[in-house]
Amino acid sequence: MGQIELEREAMSLDAKSRAELARKLLHSLDDLSEAELEVLWAKEAHRRFSAFERGEMKSYSREEACFLVTNFAYLPVNREKLKDFKQSNLE
Repeated sequence: MGQIELEREAMSLDAKSRAELARKLLHSLDDLSEAELEVLWAKEAHRRFSAFERGEMKSYSREEACFLVTNFAYLPVNREKLKDFKQSNLE
């Protein structure tokens, strides 16, 4: 099974099962050396930047990102609250 299929399968799990899988995956990274972690983060940064350049990923200002992390940690973005935030804080 390839990574895309594996991701699709993982995303079809219920929230509790996804959380347990995420915990196990994160724990598995504890065995990596600092150099291995740096390589993985560099690859992830490159993947994200490439997706941004292709228009597949949205960018956020520092203010928007802080607002999202503070108010929506791990929840789907409430677009109306974000719109209200932008109107009151960024315009």
